[in-house]
Amino acid sequence: MRLSLLNSPQVTLPDFTLLDPDVAIADGRFSLTGLWLGESISLTGIQRDNQFIWQGFVLLALPFDLPLNIALGLDQEPHSPMDLPATIRSRGAKASLLVELTTAGFLAQVASQLQWRNDGLTGELTVPKLLLSAPPTDRNAIVGPILQELRASADEVFANQFQHPSDYFILADQPLIYYGGHLNLPKDITATLPAICAAGSGGPAIADPTDVFQLQPSDTASRLTINLIEKTTRDLQAAYQSFLVELAKQEAVPGKLLPGAIDAVKRGIAERVPMAFDQVLYYHYGFVLDPARGRQYLDLQAGMRLRVDFQNYQFVLPTDRTPNRPTTGGFVGSGTTYYQITSYLFPVNAQPPQYQYLLGFDPFVSKIQTTVPTDPLQGGASGGIVDWLQSGYRRPYYRLFYPTQFADQANPKGPERAIAIIGASSLSDLETATKQYIENGSLPSSDQFVSFYFRGRVVVIPEITVFVQDQPTAVPVGTTFRQLIERYAGIPSARLRGQDLQKFQGILRPSRLVHEGVNSTPSYKFINLTDYRRYESGIDGFELPLVKGDRVYF
Repeated sequence: MRLSLLNSPQVTLPDFTLLDPDVAIADGRFSLTGLWLGESISLTGIQRDNQFIWQGFVLLALPFDLPLNIALGLDQEPHSPMDLPATIRSRGAKASLLVELTTAGFLAQVASQLQWRNDGLTGELTVPKLLLSAPPTDRNAIVGPILQELRASADEVFANQFQHPSDYFILADQPLIYYGGHLNLPKDITATLPAICAAGSGGPAIADPTDVFQLQPSDTASRLTINLIEKTTRDLQAAYQSFLVELAKQEAVPGKLLPGAIDAVKRGIAERVPMAFDQVLYYHYGFVLDPARGRQYLDLQAGMRLRVDFQNYQFVLPTDRTPNRPTTGGFVGSGTTYYQITSYLFPVNAQPPQYQYLLGFDPFVSKIQTTVPTDPLQGGASGGIVDWLQSGYRRPYYRLFYPTQFADQANPKGPERAIAIIGASSLSDLETATKQYIENGSLPSSDQFVSFYFRGRVVVIPEITVFVQDQPTAVPVGTTFRQLIERYAGIPSARLRGQDLQKFQGILRPSRLVHEGVNSTPSYKFINLTDYRRYESGIDGFELPLVKGDRVYF
């Protein structure tokens, strides 16, 4: 029926079926109550931009099964063992409508939630809000627009509903990333890692003095536990440093640890321990940034790529009359070289066959056994990879050091003003060499460790591989999600007010590798960057550094 108010203010309502209408004035406002679509609704008269509007809210339940059969765009989350249902069926819905009536007509904003089931699984979906410009004649008339909106955004809606039992989440106050349940920072962490000890040499648990980190080895597996109770991220880092010392002691026992054991343990911890954003590179790559104490270094790992940007010192003859020439020479760019870091086995005995597990700077060159008589410790290594073939330079550990000040153009210096690399036979030897280099300012060399530096003002940048839209992309270590996205889209700064960066997270959400079990089986877990979109510090989840293997979609 057509309703109209004959009293002031003079307003004619559009077609809108309202049963048992009642008009009243309360608190100086008109109110119109009645039944609409079987539910009670109260419309209040408001004034907006010199226009009189009836406005009301109603909640409608749709308890019956909706004719829903949605085919999703993806049968399986990429690189994840989680199966998404190919189709789902509804088991009811509820919709809330914010209704406005004016002389211009009817308008309602519809927010709805839909319950679904599939092969014993159930869930609830939040359908994006939609607008109705004509009053529905019954509840069924609302179903069509809801289903149409849901089908149009099915991939995005469903992707945000699914989670693994454990995923990566951002905790707002630090910010901090952790691996676990949603908004539920675990009190302790347990994980199964590969067997790291030779058969019969497991022995007691390896632990730091505070028992925060414990590793119980056996002949078939290793059990890692991390106690997080009342521990800050700084407490965890200090305990981790002590734990590495204990691991180094085990490595010093002949035949105790298997080749690659320490790398497997470090990786297992880095993938699981809660950490502040500025600790991510430390746990994953041993990155230490303390220029005040002369400490700027990073551990090289298999899978990295070194980008070496060279500069040569160009001499200019005094007769050259180049304008504004301050000196007779200067550094100029002279090209870039890449070195792919890989692990490899190198024979040490022919009979019986014995091999060392080492780290090399090129898969092919690591296999050949050519040597070069030059000593890169004395003259530097800027002539290419051939300078690194010095006898005895094959080691399982390498650390890249940055100087606190590069050499200037007029007075080039030696190793203390250049980027250097130290190689060691054990983790303990690497720490000893690091201490000597920092304290003495000169590169050490002995039977336990070797070192060389890059002549001139050379810049060495370690790179890792991540995946953007499933395409491999090399990025420098330290690149954040925001910096990666900036290559492809203009993501706003977190410091701008009112930013909702949900769309930049991508339909599928970023994902990160976790290795699980005695076989270190790789599995991708979601990284939920936008649980907290803003921090008082102006840092959001997109400032999280990338690590090797991360996958990004947008």
